[in-house]
Amino acid sequence: MAVPSFGELWKLARAVDALVSLEKRSSDSFDGIARRLEAIEGRLTRIEADRERVVTEAKAAAATAASVAASAHLAGLAHTMGGLEERVRQLVAPALPAPSGAKRKRPKG
Repeated sequence: MAVPSFGELWKLARAVDALVSLEKRSSDSFDGIARRLEAIEGRLTRIEADRERVVTEAKAAAATAASVAASAHLAGLAHTMGGLEERVRQLVAPALPAPSGAKRKRPKG
């Protein structure tokens, strides 16, 4: 078996050094990619949470709007009913006999 020359050992040492350097750069790159992926995952989690909050707020706003619309409609109906009751009272009042205990006016004559 032949003993390698100093030049060959030097080439081997440089190749190993280049390989170690390349491995270090690759490791640093992978660490950077991992940090970026973690940041993206965190942002996606926040977006999902915000989406749920937005949906909940939209549902609440829709329910409030429906309640306000229904209340306004019912108030309009109540106002109309009150007006109708007053008209009926005015139309029927002259035809009703005087309440008991009230004095009747006697015609002069």
